Amino acid sequence: MKPMLKPFAALASLLGAFYLSVSYQYGDPGWQVQFTEPTAEARGAGALEGGEGTDGAYDLQSLAILNRAVIHIKENYVDPSRINERKMIGAALEEVQRTVAELLVEVEKDKDGVPTRVTVRVDEARQTFELGDVGNLWQMSFKFKDVFKFVQAHLKHHDKLRDIEYAAINGMLSTLDPHSVLLKPEDYREMKLSTRGKFGGLGIVISIRDGKLTVINPIEDTPASRAGLKAGDRIVQIGLDSTVNMALSDAVDMMRGEPGTPIDIWVTREGWAAPRKFTLTRANIKVKSVAAQRLKGGVGWVKVRNFQGTTFDELTDALQEMKRRGRLKGLVLDLRGNPGGLLDQAIKMSDLFVKSGPLVTTVGFGDKMREPKMATRTGTQATLPLAVLIDNNSASASEIVAGALKNHHRAVVIGQQSFGKGSVQVIYDNKDDSALKLTIAQYLTPGDVSIQSVGITPHIATQPVVITDEATDVFRSLTERSGEKDLEGHLDHASAELSKAAKPVTTVRYLRDEKLEEKIRDNPNDLIEDFEVEFARALLLSAGANNSDELLEKAAPELARQAQDQNAAIVKALKARGVDWAEATAGKGAPAGQITLASDATGAVEAGQTVKLTATITNTGTAPFTQLRALSRSDNEAFEGWEFLFGNVPPGETRTWTVPVALSKAALSRVDEVKLELHAADERVPTAAPLKLAVKQLERPRFALTWQLDDRERGNGDGVLQQGEEASITVTVRNVGEGAAHGLFAALRDDGKDGRRDLFIKRGRVEREKEGLAPGASAEFVFSFKVKEDAEPEVAVSLGVHDPELREGTSEKVALRVLPTGAGPVATQQAVAPRGGAALLLRGVQGADDAPAVATAPFAIADAELDGWLRVPMAEKRYAWVPAAETQPHTGLSGVPRIDPVVPKGPPVITLADRELSPETAAEAVTVSGEVLADKLVKDLLIYVNNRKVFFKSNAGGPVDRLPFSARVPLEAGVNRITLIARQDDEAASRRTVIVHREGASAP
Repeated sequence: MKPMLKPFAALASLLGAFYLSVSYQYGDPGWQVQFTEPTAEARGAGALEGGEGTDGAYDLQSLAILNRAVIHIKENYVDPSRINERKMIGAALEEVQRTVAELLVEVEKDKDGVPTRVTVRVDEARQTFELGDVGNLWQMSFKFKDVFKFVQAHLKHHDKLRDIEYAAINGMLSTLDPHSVLLKPEDYREMKLSTRGKFGGLGIVISIRDGKLTVINPIEDTPASRAGLKAGDRIVQIGLDSTVNMALSDAVDMMRGEPGTPIDIWVTREGWAAPRKFTLTRANIKVKSVAAQRLKGGVGWVKVRNFQGTTFDELTDALQEMKRRGRLKGLVLDLRGNPGGLLDQAIKMSDLFVKSGPLVTTVGFGDKMREPKMATRTGTQATLPLAVLIDNNSASASEIVAGALKNHHRAVVIGQQSFGKGSVQVIYDNKDDSALKLTIAQYLTPGDVSIQSVGITPHIATQPVVITDEATDVFRSLTERSGEKDLEGHLDHASAELSKAAKPVTTVRYLRDEKLEEKIRDNPNDLIEDFEVEFARALLLSAGANNSDELLEKAAPELARQAQDQNAAIVKALKARGVDWAEATAGKGAPAGQITLASDATGAVEAGQTVKLTATITNTGTAPFTQLRALSRSDNEAFEGWEFLFGNVPPGETRTWTVPVALSKAALSRVDEVKLELHAADERVPTAAPLKLAVKQLERPRFALTWQLDDRERGNGDGVLQQGEEASITVTVRNVGEGAAHGLFAALRDDGKDGRRDLFIKRGRVEREKEGLAPGASAEFVFSFKVKEDAEPEVAVSLGVHDPELREGTSEKVALRVLPTGAGPVATQQAVAPRGGAALLLRGVQGADDAPAVATAPFAIADAELDGWLRVPMAEKRYAWVPAAETQPHTGLSGVPRIDPVVPKGPPVITLADRELSPETAAEAVTVSGEVLADKLVKDLLIYVNNRKVFFKSNAGGPVDRLPFSARVPLEAGVNRITLIARQDDEAASRRTVIVHREGASAP
């Protein structure tokens, strides 16, 4: 049997294995660029098929992992007709350019959108590669080798070559389908843990809440629960490391380990005066995927959270336990929110309830290979009445179970259309601990029906309705549901047409209890009954049938009663809001009128303000509008998806509905059209004129940092760090931008290599949510820490300041020198003047030439020396440092030197020649030109349009403090977010985003 028919795992959710360097966040703040860092596994791996030698030098040209992926694609990919080698090359290189700042790719395509040649530019080097000779996967591999030979030869600032190969593979795979990806080692390791169902650890669910490592839930009968840890506890220390600003993944890794090994953690709890130490012994933690309880009336409820290696056994154990307490009259199998998992577990679960026939059939290699999985009679629960709950997040293995039970008429399916992932992936390990997840088959539900990109249609569709004083969602969620069909490059299957044709028997709309939903969200591990569980329970008890057709027939009265009761509650709630939503007849004649949409804004709406959108309809016809409603549609997410409810509008009457839209303070300047999508019970709707709304962004702050080491209070006060010493860093933040900051958050993070932490951070987070910072104003943040006794001679830390309201910030890397215990400066006494320039530049830390100056002085009296640096006393017993090489003796100086604080200049400033680009244009491209200015260095400038890099310019050979630029930027259909990023180095960068809407073109 071929490997493609032996799937290791079928995963429902799309794992985040893409090296996305540009991500759009929060709707309007612009584009955030991240250049990926190498993983510890990548740095420490040994020889890899000629790719990496023992010296750690990675040879990109060997393409060891890429070539293995090509072999698996050729032998096993589900649909060979989707393989287009030239498209794979183009997508791979476009993905690589997101990872490598200095690389820019121009892809030329034919009329069918197939790349014909690519021009690759690395900094100033450029080479064009013809693709006409690429006709199969092996020729594609050779072309990649040529391209990466050129890339590797000319890279100057990017040494993470493995990341480049990973990015190329994921770009290449993106042309196949959304679920074929390369998993980085850390992603693959986490995936294996989640599907295995057990690991060595403490048994707690943790998260970052309010910036602190918080216990969400201790798992029952684990070291954590036995020790008395509770939900809401804060873990402030793990072993010898502070958890301040520790990444969640790092905390998880530290607490996991071999069963039987001890670990110390320190915990704070409300009411405790100080942290308390807990010494725990790691154990094998079994993560349960199944939770169960008996409902009233003798109906069982089983919640299946995912399909891992123990799921079927957990299910059978849960059924046995519930049966011990009495006969089960039915079972609610709850698959809502279940993203899937292991295929074999889904098959076993389906087999438990079906006596005979196919459960699922996998088809691969262009539908030429088929493997049906058949039900067996042994142990079948054939008479137990079943209801299956699904929703839009039920995917893959969940859909296999729901589809098998539905198509065998074994269960009534209740809920919303499922996700629609009808494909199977297999995992191929790589020697560097990464893994290829490749789609090798699609699966068909019984009857050879595909649900790919469609999903399972429930027998009874349920639709939650929200009606509160703050918001309504009567129909909106119906249009916002997403699924497989919305993923770019999703697969299709001919038999999915049968799934598309399926319709629910009926739809039940119910008034959702928001307080109950909040309770469920806050207690994700508890089983809390909601409407759909209670609804399913009542139907099972009213029918008592084990066949879905019979069950629906017998439960019809109960179903009608529930629907009627819920509809009455919805009508009553809307009436309280002034909306008549009772069922109404269309009557004779015809309704008429036009909805007007207006805002209370005069001119542009300023970011951070609330604008009221009011829709008004006057019925000028001779018959009523019935259950009239509208939904706003706009390219601006702030104005998208708002619901306007008018209800029944008799002739001659007027109805209005007002929606307050609060704009984020981070919103950018733009002009967008707002349209209304209209619906009515009898499908007779009025016309509606669109409304144009302009948004004006707030002026942005820009932060400049200086910092100074201070070891006076708890240290030895000599101005430098020693192993074991306590100290602090005072960070001075100055707003050098044109706009005020609306809040400040500052953080100190230990940035050691390979997860090493040389500092125990005591105070590493300072938030001033309600304190702004006016242009030109400064603020101080003090961070405290202790240097570990075995700290390295140089400790890397990051200092960052952020405005959470405007989402603007900056960070700096700082190298702190650490001396052995007992070492320190040698006393001296000498007056020094600047060797060049008008003043001495005094740094806040010793030994860092690139540290910004905290003060200047025409001369200084040094009182100590250390390794070519002179220590200069300042006010408040603080010290500054100056390299001795920048000074010269001067005996003629006298008096007390005047020391003046330095006004920092901050990261680069991006100025545009056309300060206000037109927010609307019909042109296919716009010219963006201007200049980047910096205090010391401008390294380069990058320009993105949405998530695509379109321009790169290096400052090599030019003035170090300025970089002029002019770029012809292509525009896509609809909204274009043009983001300029000016970099001083990999850490210090400035960003500026402009939104331009291309008129006369519609986004696909």
